[in-house]
Amino acid sequence: MRVPVPIIDTKLTPPMIKKNWIRRPALMKQLHAITEYPLTVLHSGAGYGKSSSLSLFTHDFHLNVCWYTITDHDDDIVPFITYAVFAIRKRYQSFGNELLAYIQSIDGYLRDPELQILSALFIKELGKIQDPMIIIFDDYHLVDHSFPINQWMGTVIEHLPKNVHIVISSRIKPKWGFMTKWKVTGKMLEIHEKQFQVSQEETEILFWEFYNLPLKEEEISAIYTLTEGWMIALSMIAEQLKKGADISSILHGHHASMNDLFDYLAEEVLSKQSIIIQDFIKKAALLEEITPELCDKIFAIQGSQAILEQLTEQNAFIYQLNETDQYRFHSLFKAAMERKLKRENVALFKEIHMKSAQYYKEKQLWEQGIFHYEKIDDVHAIASLLEKRAPDLLNNGKLEYLAERLKRIPKDIKNRYPALWFHEGEVQRYLSFYEKAKKSYQHALELIDIEKDWELAGNSIEGIATIYIDTIQPGIAERYLSEAIQIKEKHLGKQHPAVQKLYGHIIENLVNSGQVKRAEKFIRNGTFPLDDLQKNNLDARIYLRTGRLKKAQKILYERLIEKQLHLPQTHRETEVLLSYIEACLGNIDAAKTLSERGIEQGKKLKNTFVEAVGWMRLGHANQLLDRTYFQSAEQCYFTSLELMEKIHVPRGKAEPYMGLCLLYGKNNEFERSQEMGKLALYETEKVNDFWLSSFIYLSLGISAFMNQHMSEGKTYLHQAEQYFQQSRSIRFYAYPTLVFFLLFSRGKLGILSTINGIPISRNSTRQL
Repeated sequence: MRVPVPIIDTKLTPPMIKKNWIRRPALMKQLHAITEYPLTVLHSGAGYGKSSSLSLFTHDFHLNVCWYTITDHDDDIVPFITYAVFAIRKRYQSFGNELLAYIQSIDGYLRDPELQILSALFIKELGKIQDPMIIIFDDYHLVDHSFPINQWMGTVIEHLPKNVHIVISSRIKPKWGFMTKWKVTGKMLEIHEKQFQVSQEETEILFWEFYNLPLKEEEISAIYTLTEGWMIALSMIAEQLKKGADISSILHGHHASMNDLFDYLAEEVLSKQSIIIQDFIKKAALLEEITPELCDKIFAIQGSQAILEQLTEQNAFIYQLNETDQYRFHSLFKAAMERKLKRENVALFKEIHMKSAQYYKEKQLWEQGIFHYEKIDDVHAIASLLEKRAPDLLNNGKLEYLAERLKRIPKDIKNRYPALWFHEGEVQRYLSFYEKAKKSYQHALELIDIEKDWELAGNSIEGIATIYIDTIQPGIAERYLSEAIQIKEKHLGKQHPAVQKLYGHIIENLVNSGQVKRAEKFIRNGTFPLDDLQKNNLDARIYLRTGRLKKAQKILYERLIEKQLHLPQTHRETEVLLSYIEACLGNIDAAKTLSERGIEQGKKLKNTFVEAVGWMRLGHANQLLDRTYFQSAEQCYFTSLELMEKIHVPRGKAEPYMGLCLLYGKNNEFERSQEMGKLALYETEKVNDFWLSSFIYLSLGISAFMNQHMSEGKTYLHQAEQYFQQSRSIRFYAYPTLVFFLLFSRGKLGILSTINGIPISRNSTRQL
C-alpha cells in the first residue's frame, strides 16, 4: 500500500494581489480569452509577472478556477497527480475518489499502462463536472523534465471535456507533440515573454499612478531601456526610488546583464533594512516554506510573525499566500539572498540548512529533509536517510528522484550503507539495466554478514532472482528463489507477506519454464493468494501456455479496456502479450497494431527490453502478411536482436531467432533457417524453457517440410511433441496444429495434411 502524499494547502491557492500591481488591459484581454481554448500556455523568464497576472485575472473576473503552484518536490507522477486532484477538490470536494484509491492500490513505480489508467480516471472525473472550469498549473517548468508527468498531462489535455480549460504557466514552453497542430487549428492560446513585457506607456503609469513618482519622460525612457520591460526590475527600481535612492546611480551603474541588474537591486532592497531584519531575510531565504512558527523554531527567535508582516507591507519581494500563515519570496530575490549568505557566512548557511533538515525529518517529510542536506553537501546524512527511507520513495512513485539521489552518492560512502546498493539494484531493475542491477545486488551481499543481516541478504538475493524472472531465465531464477525462500522462511515463517511474495515468483517462474501443471497445482494448494494472479498478467500467461488463447485474449482485452493493471514489465506488458496471441489466432492487423504500441511504449519508458519484445512481435505480424513483407519482418527481428544484445539479455534473442528460422524457411533458405533455429534452441535449452523450445523445434520442423526435408521435419516435430509433453501443456497437440496452420496456410498448406497423425484443418484451429 502506498503512503499518501502530504498536501500543503498553500500550493493550491493563488498568490495574493498586491495593491501596487498594474492592471494591463491588453494582457487582461488575452487572459480573458482562456475560456475560448482547451489549452493556454504562458511562458517567459522569471520575474515577468505570469503568476501575478493569472492571480489578478482570476480575482477580477471571479471565474471557477482551480490553482496548483508546482514546487521542486512534485517532479514525480504520484505527487503531481495527487496535487492536481486536490486542487480541484478545493471546488469539488468529492473529486477523484476512485483515482486516489487506485493510486493507493499500486505498489512501486508507475509504468505506461498505469499512466493510461490514471489519465482515463482523471478525464472520467472531469466529465462529471458540468460547470465551466479553469485548471491552472503554475511553475510547470519545475516538472517539465519528467517524462511520466508530460505523458500524463499530454493525454489529459488531448481528451479534455469541452467545459474544462487548462492553463500552463512556465519559464519554458512545453514540447507536447500536438501543440503545433492545436495552435494552427485554434485549440491553443499562447502568451509568450514579449507579451508580458511592460510597455513604455505602462512603465509611466506604474511610476506615476502606483508609486506616485512623477519622473521625467527621459527618465522613464531610460528606465524602460535598462529593464527591457522586465516587471520585477521595474518594481524594484520604483521601491528604491520611493525610499530615496538616486536614479542616476541606478541608470548609470555597470550592469553586464539583467541578472547583474537584479543582484544590484536586491542589494539595494536589503541595505534599506536594519541589521536584524537583513539577517532575518537572508536566513528566511534558505527555507522552502516560510511560516512564523518555522522561522521562530529554526532561527531560535520570537516575533517572526511581525517581521514577515512588516516585510510584506514594504513590498520587499515577499508575499503572503491567501488566507494562510505561509509566505514566499520571489524566486529571483530568494536566490540572490541565498547566494549572499553562503558567500558571507558559510557556517550560518550550513546551520540553517541542518536545522531545517532535522525539522523535516521529525515531520517525516523525507524529500524536504534531503533538499536541505543537498544544499550543504551532507552526503552522509543523505545516505543514512535513504538507507532507511528509499522504499517509501520507491513505493510513492519517486523512481527518478531516488535514482538521481543514489547516483550522486560516491561509492566509498555507499559501501558504509550497504542497503543503498540494494536500493540502487531495485531502481536499475525497474529501468531494465539488468547487468548493473545484478552487480548492485551482489555488491550489497559482499558487504554484509548474511547471518546477521539476513533481511538485506534475502532481499538482495530475491532481487537477483527477479532479474532472471524478468528476462525469462527460469533455471537460474529457481536457484536464487530457493535461496531467498530458505533465508526468509527461517526468520519470518511461511505465512509472512514477504514469503508469500516469493511463492508468487515461484509460480511465475514455473510458467516461464513451461511447467504450467506444477504452477496450477501450486495455486490450487492455496499457497498463493488468487488475487495476485492478475499481477504481471500471470493468469493470462498460464492460459497462453496451456493453449487457452481465447481466454487469455479475453482477459487481456478486458484489462486494456478497464485498465486494471498492476505494474507490468518486460515480456509481461499487455500489448506485446496480446500481439503474440493475436498472431497465433491469425488476427494479423491486431497483432501488428499491438506490437507497434509495444514498441512505442518501450521507447517512451526508456525500457529497451519492452521495445525489443515489441520489435520481435512486429516481425511475426509482418511475416504473416505476405512475401512482400519479408524484408520488413527480417529487419524487425534484427532490431530486436540488437536491442537484446545492447542490454545483455541473451535469453531474449530466442524468439527473434525462432522468427528468422520460420522466415528463412518460408523463403527457401533452408541452411540459414536451420542456423537461426539452433541459435534459438541454444538460448532456451540452457535455461530450461521447454515451452518455447517446443515452438522452436516446431519451427525447425515446419522449415524442413517447406524445403522438402521430410525426414528431418518429422524428427523435429517428434521432438516438439516430446517437449510439449514435458512442459505438460494441457493442449500440447493443439499448438503444432495451430501454429503450423497460421504461419503457412497462405498457399503453403498443401504440402501435407497431417503432422504425426494430427489432422490440419481450419476447424481444428477455430476450436481454440
